[in-house]
Amino acid sequence: MFDESLELRLEIFTGSDPEGPVVVPFVRRELERIGLPEPARTDDTLGMFASHLFAALCRSLRGEALTEFSADDVIDAALAERPEALPASQAMAQRAVDELGAELPHTEIRILALHFATLMAQHPQENQ
Repeated sequence: MFDESLELRLEIFTGSDPEGPVVVPFVRRELERIGLPEPARTDDTLGMFASHLFAALCRSLRGEALTEFSADDVIDAALAERPEALPASQAMAQRAVDELGAELPHTEIRILALHFATLMAQHPQENQ
């Protein structure tokens, strides 16, 4: 269960893209998989991650995947502090291939790893 704002975000996503009805359940499962306690399952905490994951998967399914990102230094710094974020993102990307047929390029995987690193830094007790 997520807070009302995050639930609304997911509901809007469902109708905002032709792929929404297929992608949103996957996004929901991935948000749940993160394992944050219910008080932290808010739009403030998970909204950016949910938005990027939804957009990345929809782009991939449309054949429009993001392949360039101009802030690699930001990602590199975050991953240096939280190296476990990249394998978490890679595992999620593999699930996206297996469940949706959505192959995320390395750039998208790294951006999602940045989100994982941020969540891990904000909620270290859930990631031990």
